Amino acid sequence: MADIDVEHLISNNDITLTSVYCDYPVTCLPTKFNVPSGPKGKRALTEEIDTHLYDEAAHMIAFRIPHPKLAPWIKSLSLLYYDHYGKSPEYVVSWFDDPENWSTKNSGNKSICVEISTKADVVNSLLYKITLNTGLVQVQGNHKDTFIDKDFPVLVKLVNVIYMATNTDKSGSCKINTTQASVEVKPT
Repeated sequence: MADIDVEHLISNNDITLTSVYCDYPVTCLPTKFNVPSGPKGKRALTEEIDTHLYDEAAHMIAFRIPHPKLAPWIKSLSLLYYDHYGKSPEYVVSWFDDPENWSTKNSGNKSICVEISTKADVVNSLLYKITLNTGLVQVQGNHKDTFIDKDFPVLVKLVNVIYMATNTDKSGSCKINTTQASVEVKPT
């Protein structure tokens, strides 16, 4: 994974939150976060990574996000993984929701999952999971260190730029997205 130009991502993409609220209407998002139930989730830092939270063998890290930045985090993940890596001929990106249908506000824990792998190494994919009711982001896979060193700093920059530019964008009038999106770009 090469270094990513955040300014390029911002200037060449729509950074409004309209697309987020089309896929995840405000009425289906939590109005506040619950405290994570697990002890490690409770100890996870906010928008910072404690690399010692999990044993190395777990190949896992976790961090929390502040509630006001939920939509900017969703948008940033979409820009980086779906729009940037998903358009690259080297990667396969799958984006799915758990549960698939979010038609009711109180249907238990809701998660957004992003799975990324290289075409050459689809067995060792990296899975990102945002549990929306708790604001906990979990990253697990053999390439978690790449996330820590390369992707996380980019995501934090994107989140902060998007948050500052859009903290009043809450349209929420779009239909619920209930399908799995997967992008596989073939070399030309």
